[in-house]
Amino acid sequence: MSDTRKERVRYALLKMIEENTNLDFHNKKEVPIDYMGISNEDAKAAILFLSRNNYIEGSVSGSDMLYTTRFISITEKGERYLKDNSLLTKAYRTVKEIKDFIPFISG
Repeated sequence: MSDTRKERVRYALLKMIEENTNLDFHNKKEVPIDYMGISNEDAKAAILFLSRNNYIEGSVSGSDMLYTTRFISITEKGERYLKDNSLLTKAYRTVKEIKDFIPFISG
C-alpha cells in the first residue's frame, strides 16, 4: 500500500473511531473495514499505527486479525490530528456525503 493510501486509510479509520467514541457501548458500531475496501491486514496495520502513536486507545486484536473496534476510542492527540488535517477532513466529508446520497452503498 502506498504512503498516501496508508495516510488516507489511517485518517478514515480515525474519523470513524471519533464518531463512535461518543456513543454509549450499546450504540457503538464496528468500524466497517470491509466497506472501506481494505484488507484485514492493512486495517490491522493502520489500527496498530494509530495505537502505537497514541491517536487511539483500547484496540483489541489477536495474532493475525483485528477482533473488534467497539472498544477503541480517540485520544486528544487523535482529535488534534483530525483538526490539523482539515484538507483530509473535507475529502472525508465529501466521500461520506456521496455515500449517504447514493442509497445502494451501505456502510
